[in-house]
Amino acid sequence: MWISFIVSTLTFTLGLAGAVLGLNINDQSASAAARRPPPPQPEEKRDPNMSGVQAKVLASKRRKEAMKEAMTKQREKGKPVN
Repeated sequence: MWISFIVSTLTFTLGLAGAVLGLNINDQSASAAARRPPPPQPEEKRDPNMSGVQAKVLASKRRKEAMKEAMTKQREKGKPVN
């Protein structure tokens, strides 16, 4: 009789401890997801009317413009640019 009471108390205590532990782990994973950076912007879709060479030239122009903007920002901050 006492043994069944001890076993049921032990079962209840371990179950309660497991529930508390599970909730703590769940909260930590949710906070980790909140610190995650947003997903990257989707790339532009390919234009079926543009040839591969034209796409490469356009991409090169875009990269060059982005590089110029980045260099301008660096100069505004006062950093030397080669």
